[in-house]
Formats: sequence, C-alpha cells, structure tokens
Amino acid sequence: MPTKSANIPSSTKGAVNSSCNLCSLGHLCLPIAVNQAEIGKLDSIIKQGKVVDRGDHIFHEHGAFKSCFAVRSGSIKTYTVTEEGEEQVTGFYLPGEIIGLDSMTTDLYSCSAKALEKSSVCEIPFDQFEELAVKIPTLQHYFFQLMSREIQESRKLTMLLSKNTAEERIASLILSLSERFKRRKLSPTQFRLPMPRN
Repeated sequence: MPTKSANIPSSTKGAVNSSCNLCSLGHLCLPIAVNQAEIGKLDSIIKQGKVVDRGDHIFHEHGAFKSCFAVRSGSIKTYTVTEEGEEQVTGFYLPGEIIGLDSMTTDLYSCSAKALEKSSVCEIPFDQFEELAVKIPTLQHYFFQLMSREIQESRKLTMLLSKNTAEERIASLILSLSERFKRRKLSPTQFRLPMPRN
C-alpha cells in the first residue's frame, strides 16, 4: 500500500529548469501545438522539470485532481490497488507522454503514478491549461489527439493483460514499447526496460 504523501514534495526535490521552447521533447509534447508567439504563454503555466526518485509518487489514486504531468526523463508506472491490496498496473509512460489525462472527467485521480527510476516531470495545472487551450485552438486540438491516444493505449494494455501466458504478456509489452521508442526516433530494437522483476 503506498504511503500517503503529498504530490511531489517540492521542498525535497530538485528541478530541471528549461523552457518548453528549449526542451528536446518539444516535437512530442505540448510545444508542437503552438507557434513561437504562443509558447511563452504555455511556459508561464507549466512547472518545469520536477525531479522524482525511483519509487516516489507523483500522485495517488483518489487524490484531488489538479494537474496532468508530462514525463521529461525516466519512466513512470500507473497502477490501482485491488481489494486484496495488490498493485494492478494500468500503464507505463515514457518521455514526451502525459500522465493523468484519464482523470479529467472526475475531481479525483483514477490511479496512482510512481517513478520506476529517477525521473523528471513537468506539471500542467489543468484549470490554467484549459483556459489557455480555449484561446489557442491548435493546442486544444492537440490535447484532443492526446486523449484519443490515451484511449488507444488503454485498449492495448487491456488486450495485453488478457493474454493467456506471462510470456505472451511480456512479448506484447515489449512490442508496445518498441513502437513508442520508434515514435521518439529511438532504437525500436535496443532499449532498456526500467520495470523491476518483482
């Protein structure tokens, strides 16, 4: 059972300070949807590069939903806790991907998010983002695309977990990660799996 701590205690965490304009993941994340004149507005609401250590939580299931988080480095696992107290994995997130999209329709996070390794995330306060997206149609459209991709990834994960054997589930996971690394212009055949065996 995860300890009940606040979302990324800022007093104990470092930060990787860099604007959206300078971020190497701009072609995968929100900056791709805005022009040079608009990127300053995006920068002004995003809290960049909070560092989390392996095992640290970004948010907890049933905690108050206030922000989405873009993975900047490392990898993040999302999960729910069953009635038996066991973790049920709901997703793995890589740099350039956004966590928390599935919680927008409620006031609570639908799962917990935990760093699988030392990672950094950019916090996107949702109320401020929503106001900005109304003013920048391309940003709003891109956010709809992100939500659509989240639905597709959830379906893939459901299919993955329905596989009969552990070997089939692992093979499906590796294929899914391969596709996502390829999307990031990284090697689809040589990559490290940050997931622990236990």
